[in-house]
Amino acid sequence: MKYIIALIFAFVLSMNAQTNISKISLDLGIIKNYQYDIGNDKLYSFYPELKIGGEFITKSLEWDLFTSYWNDGITDAFQIRDAATYSYSSLTFGSKVYFYPDKIIDDFFIPLYLTAGISYHKVYEKYVGGSDYVGHHKNDSRFKLITIDVGIGIYFQIFERLKLRIDTNVFIPFKDDDRLYNYGKNETLKLGFDYYFGN
Repeated sequence: MKYIIALIFAFVLSMNAQTNISKISLDLGIIKNYQYDIGNDKLYSFYPELKIGGEFITKSLEWDLFTSYWNDGITDAFQIRDAATYSYSSLTFGSKVYFYPDKIIDDFFIPLYLTAGISYHKVYEKYVGGSDYVGHHKNDSRFKLITIDVGIGIYFQIFERLKLRIDTNVFIPFKDDDRLYNYGKNETLKLGFDYYFGN
């Protein structure tokens, strides 16, 4: 995975003289858990993201590399008959491109942006309790997911070098993973802060 990130990083920096590293970002929000909803009172988990990025080719585009770790915190088995309960956590690495229409369209009606990217998720599955109708359950395991990421958000320029964002993002697996109730698809809702340190 580190080689993929290094290649993306090198590609981004070599694209154009206007592509640069000029911002660092922190996002705080929630993410939909991988468990089934029935009997689950922890549908969402705390989700932070740390990012570094900058301008990408033109002023209307930005890029970033990001990482995140989240844990659903489930420690007790759901009260569901003939079903096992698992706790999930995920370490994530990815890259996104942001498109800001208001930077190329005069008097654009709202300061929104669109995002698209790809990410790698190292998923940890821990058995908590319960079993199926014959007493079976899965052992602890780990596996990977590769997802296409799409999102939309709005931003507010607080200061010259500080921007506030509110966005939502959906992680869509390249291939459905039937080890997970939702096949590996989940979504986030986040509040983010961008600090620009370039000239």
